[in-house]
Amino acid sequence: MNKRKRSTMQHGILFAACTVLVAFLVCPALQAAELGGCVREVSGFSPVPSCTANDVYLTDIVEGSLEILDDGCTGPGDTVTFTMRGIFELTTNERYDVGIFISSDGDPDLNGAKAGACYREVIEGTPGDFTDIDGDGCADISVPVVEQPVGSILGPYTIQCVDKDMDGKVDILHCETWNQPGGDIECYTDADAQAGSPSKCNCGELPGACIAYPDDNACTMDVCAGTCSEDPSVICYDNGDCEGTCENITLQHIDISDQCVDGDACTADSCDPASGCVYTPISCDDSDACTTDSCDPATGCVNTPIICDDSSECTTDTCDPTVGCVYTSIDCDDSNECTADSCDPATGCVNEAIDCDDSNECTADSCDPA
Repeated sequence: MNKRKRSTMQHGILFAACTVLVAFLVCPALQAAELGGCVREVSGFSPVPSCTANDVYLTDIVEGSLEILDDGCTGPGDTVTFTMRGIFELTTNERYDVGIFISSDGDPDLNGAKAGACYREVIEGTPGDFTDIDGDGCADISVPVVEQPVGSILGPYTIQCVDKDMDGKVDILHCETWNQPGGDIECYTDADAQAGSPSKCNCGELPGACIAYPDDNACTMDVCAGTCSEDPSVICYDNGDCEGTCENITLQHIDISDQCVDGDACTADSCDPASGCVYTPISCDDSDACTTDSCDPATGCVNTPIICDDSSECTTDTCDPTVGCVYTSIDCDDSNECTADSCDPATGCVNEAIDCDDSNECTADSCDPA
């Protein structure tokens, strides 16, 4: 099934679930995350916030939960769209209205998700171990580790394909914000996510998330792939490919040089890491001057014998592989002194009797062949 279609189907199922369970506030946010400013812009801070606290932190993603919804990253200047489920850690007492910021602009100012352009969202309701302590619409956290359950997703996010640390994976820069007792606000939508103060945010690059960034080798396909927990022989890219979990996902550079096949028997197919597939015309020269060398795309080299016929009955026609056609004059000598030997190109040897008449009536004229 096409990944995009599969994602749409899952979202439809989630929507149906929300219709039934809305009274219990357990529905995930199905709409796209809010796109706008990062922590500084939406929280009204100046200058860039320090984000030195670590009360709440998005430490990882749920294994196999990152799903790419488009064709991935094809190179610099491209974007990638994805969803995921997060694993959050709490290092203190309960915190309210946890907000997630994901940098979308490739981080040109090197501030990550602290400033610039970001997606921001909150986790709606109380999925899994999230709670709703303050009674508004945004999830709060009160236990040390919270893993988003199936049905509660982050995203979709569309971010620039950037790999500044050159690890072969797209940089996913994030910040988490929260409110704490005494500084709580009412929170109902993604647009309400903000930091309680310039220090009350935690930022970094998301570990565990694997979106392949193309390397300089045009002969490899760069993917993040793992194996299905129920059958390790099955290759997977996310949990949607498995009955269980897509686990052990790593960055892989798969050799695709064997795909450089143009179906032309007159080319040698290869792959150049710098430029990709190369189709080099083959040489059909058999170093034989007695053949005409050509190539048939369907079958390959054709070495056709040449015809050495000079249309002369006065030569023997042969071919020398080194020099080509050889036309050797035939010998019309019949060893008869009584004939004049010659050759006619149209008919061949002519052995014409000579005339021994000395015009003397007193002699008997004759000819001795010897």
